[in-house]
Amino acid sequence: LTIDLWISRPQPEPRLVFVHRAPGAVARSLERSNGWPPERGLALWERTNRNAIVRLDRREVFVIDHETVVADPDGVVGSLGQWLGHGDEEAKARAVATIERADGTEVATADTGAEPSESQRALAERLGRSSGPTRLDLAGLGPETPSTDPTLGRAGNVELARRVARAARAMPRRHRLEIAGTASPAR
Repeated sequence: LTIDLWISRPQPEPRLVFVHRAPGAVARSLERSNGWPPERGLALWERTNRNAIVRLDRREVFVIDHETVVADPDGVVGSLGQWLGHGDEEAKARAVATIERADGTEVATADTGAEPSESQRALAERLGRSSGPTRLDLAGLGPETPSTDPTLGRAGNVELARRVARAARAMPRRHRLEIAGTASPAR
């Protein structure tokens, strides 16, 4: 959601890392933390991942799934370090320790009670096939699930991400961001 900020900075082209999670894991997390029904969590997962692909269209990006970060932080940091051209073992050890300390989330894929739509399954499969350095593109992305607009409100995929990014840049760190009627801490 904030990629426009980083790309617009007057600096060398940033190296981009896109971490995605399984749709069911996101739906469960939002159900536990915000009390959202699973359908709403799936809709938000779909919209934010589609927005990411739109933003990252044809840019070189390192794609990794959240489960791999949790299961093999050492391997992920090593792969990222190679991609970035760094071989500093001390920095790698610090990064792995940070990942292991920071992540207390569950990775299990228990049933959410809601089935992802065909569009959501296709998007999850597409993201699952992308790993490591790649160029994401819009080809064959297909339409968003029709129930997403009624669930989240019509926002226009690209415009939603732009508005949220502008709001995040203008917002003091301690404020709360209200998305689709539910307040959640800004991170």
